[in-house]
Amino acid sequence: SFADSVKHTEPHIELVLSSPYLRAAESAQIFSRRYFKKNQKKKLQFTSLLQPGSDFQRLRDLLIRTGKENLLIVGHE
Repeated sequence: SFADSVKHTEPHIELVLSSPYLRAAESAQIFSRRYFKKNQKKKLQFTSLLQPGSDFQRLRDLLIRTGKENLLIVGHE
């Protein structure tokens, strides 16, 4: 799976940030379950800022506030 292949690369993903839309959320949950195994709920966050038409500046601010350098972002298109 994608999660298994990414697990062995550097840098390691610290956080998965996903749109709450069903398909994106399901993909993010599957990835997180396989990649993180433990503490997957702490390392998966949903945000409406990844929905189509959202304010990019607010998304940028959220990314900065996470304090993480290595994120996987699951959105649309």
